[in-house]
Amino acid sequence: MIRIPAVLLLAFALYGVSPAISQEPSQENEVPGVELMAGYSYLHSSSINFNGWKATLVYNVNPWLGIAADIDGHYAGGESEHSLTFGPHFALRKNERWTPFGFALLGVVMERSVSGETENGFAAEVGGGLDYEVSSPWALQLGATASITHVGEETHVSPKISLGVVYSFGRK
Repeated sequence: MIRIPAVLLLAFALYGVSPAISQEPSQENEVPGVELMAGYSYLHSSSINFNGWKATLVYNVNPWLGIAADIDGHYAGGESEHSLTFGPHFALRKNERWTPFGFALLGVVMERSVSGETENGFAAEVGGGLDYEVSSPWALQLGATASITHVGEETHVSPKISLGVVYSFGRK
């Protein structure tokens, strides 16, 4: 069962990006066709601190909506967790340098224990962040996510923080 804080986080994330639906970018702030992010990711799950990596590919359908594919891996003391998720990515493109965004992604997770036992399950990621364009086509990204996993009989809602570099190409 998903806890109330996760539902509230989802509602807050959707509310926070809802103004983006009616926004159009200015002419000098063109929309990239595709954005590729790669970077560091931190996950705190079941009282364990995991360090890892994250990569996200976003195809922008229009100025405020993109389709995202996200893959990440986290490791700690012989344990690991990998997830692959897809879904909508919302952006508020009102400023040339700063772009806040939100997302709601669904997919799969694979967890490996210290003993080497592997289990697969359901993964959902709800969150958002902020891109800062350093110099076109490069940006820095800071993100925060509620990572929801259901493996076996257990459901976990865990915080995930990421920091990475974004490369944008193509224009809409």
